[in-house]
Amino acid sequence: MVDYVGIKSKVLNIGCALAVIVASPSVMAIDLLEAYDLALKNDKSYSAVGRDFESSKLRQKQAKRLYLPELSFTYDRIETDQEIVNSENEVFSLGASKFPTDDYGLTLTQPIFRWDLIVERRRAKDQVTAAEFELAAEQQSLILRTAEAYLRVLAAQDNLALSKAEAEVLSKTLAESEKRFEVGVADAVELYESRARFEFTNAEVITAEIALSDAKEALSIIVKVDLPVFKTLSIDDYPLLAPEPIDMDQWLTEAAEKNLRFKASKANVKLASQEVNRIKSSRYPTLNLVVESGTRKTGGSLFGGASEVDTTDAILRLNIPIIQRFQTGPQVREAILQMQKADDIAESVQRSVKRATKASYFGITGGISRIKALKASVAAQQKNLEAKQKGFDAGTTTRIEVLDAQRDLYLANRDLSGSYYQYISNQLRLKEQTARLNKADLAYINQYLQEAKGQ
Repeated sequence: MVDYVGIKSKVLNIGCALAVIVASPSVMAIDLLEAYDLALKNDKSYSAVGRDFESSKLRQKQAKRLYLPELSFTYDRIETDQEIVNSENEVFSLGASKFPTDDYGLTLTQPIFRWDLIVERRRAKDQVTAAEFELAAEQQSLILRTAEAYLRVLAAQDNLALSKAEAEVLSKTLAESEKRFEVGVADAVELYESRARFEFTNAEVITAEIALSDAKEALSIIVKVDLPVFKTLSIDDYPLLAPEPIDMDQWLTEAAEKNLRFKASKANVKLASQEVNRIKSSRYPTLNLVVESGTRKTGGSLFGGASEVDTTDAILRLNIPIIQRFQTGPQVREAILQMQKADDIAESVQRSVKRATKASYFGITGGISRIKALKASVAAQQKNLEAKQKGFDAGTTTRIEVLDAQRDLYLANRDLSGSYYQYISNQLRLKEQTARLNKADLAYINQYLQEAKGQ
């Protein structure tokens, strides 16, 4: 007889889940903080946003230097071949002459008023602000992605462990049913039902193995290494805490004010408006101070003698655009459309933040109620299985009723496992929406991780 009561699964003490992982006892299990440290070093999405931020700071440095003076050196070598054919000036003699001319000098240009340069400096500053928000948001996203990927591995391990445990029980049940059928105690219905349940659970084991492999692969994409062994979460010890503050409206207000994705989208709207101003600035006058100092050495002239002339000019140059080759009207309209697009994106992000904040909040509050209900269900299902087994032993219940009760118990345990991980995920998501998420939240989860049994 199969001892169903002895297989009682304690409400998901995940230490048993890692029995499914094949690993050497000498391999140390990696915890959540260690996985996050690897993600910081190796995740390409995060490093790409970091490079954007560094690039924006370099662009800001370049924009600050636009008002610095420019100094250039020019040199011209001219070979002149001339012939005076006729001249009423007696000083000039008729005939041909050939002489070189060297013309060189320095030109210093100092912008005095350049609206396009002013706008460019403001635009570069806004780029840094937007990139800074994007980087901060991506760092929080990396914390969340790493944690959720790690938790998905643990959930997949739990599911596989439960499936294997159920398959083991059903294997014993099938063997017992076959013996009972041989001696004529059990009918064909019991035999075929036991066999069907066993084969179906074997299929679920295969599905669970595939899901675990996929969950590990998803985490390895983030951390860029294959992690062989994981710690397990002590769910019985993990506290169920309501959001603080408990008022959802306060969370919504905080998310609207502090959400980093929304701040980045608003910064992009401002950046797009600066682009409109930058294009319009080409219509405005410019004022530059130009100082030119040069020397002209001529090997000959109309007078027949060589000369060397030093010249220094100070020029206040005002340029007022009248007709431009490329009209700015279409460019301005295009930039305005891009600004409106950025504003639409910002509004969409704002709505998404509100929805995600509500979903995470209710995911926590509803998750606590669901976990408590599932705990009660597991306890009740365990009692029901014990009663069905006693009834079967006494001949008052059938094997199928026992199998149904056993199946219900395993399903309740799986739902309970998944609900715990979803609850933890919603805790992290709510903090991300309000820009509260940081490494300390991973450390909090980490203290409830423990070495898996048998490692």
